[in-house]
Amino acid sequence: MLLAEGLIERDYVVESIESLSNTIKNLLIVYDQSNEKLNKEKLRGLFKKLEGLYMKYQQLSIMISRAQALTTISINETEISLKDAVIIKDIMDNKLKCFTSFLDEVRKEKSDGFICIDIDDIEKRIDMLKVDIKTLDVKIQTKVWNTEVK
Repeated sequence: MLLAEGLIERDYVVESIESLSNTIKNLLIVYDQSNEKLNKEKLRGLFKKLEGLYMKYQQLSIMISRAQALTTISINETEISLKDAVIIKDIMDNKLKCFTSFLDEVRKEKSDGFICIDIDDIEKRIDMLKVDIKTLDVKIQTKVWNTEVK
C-alpha cells in the first residue's frame, strides 16, 4: 500500500466513525417503549462495528506515522522527515491565514481610520508564503505517492 492510499483510507475510516457515531446517538433514547428492545439490539451491533473502526483507525494511524517518520524529504539541501515536513507545512498554512487576516481586517476597517502597516509588504509576504507552501506540498505529495508502507 502506498502512503497516500493509507491516508485516504484513514480519512474514510474517520468519516465512517463520525457517521456511525451519529447513528448511535439517534438510537440512544427512545420515546416509545416498544422500540427499546429493538434499539438495544441495534446498538450492540453498532458498538461492535464502532470498536472495529477504531481499531482500524489506530492501525492506519500508526502505520502512517511510522512511514512519515522514516521517509525523508529534502528542503533547502537539508534532509528532514516527511512528518516534520507536514508539520512545517501546517505551520506555514497557519501563518498564511494569519497574514491574510491582517489584510482582511485592514480592508474591512480602512474607511474608519489610518492604516499602520505596509500593505504591499504584507501582500509580498503572502505571495511568497503561497509559493513556499505550494513547493513544499508538491514535495510532500510526491513522497506520499511514492512511499510504500507495511
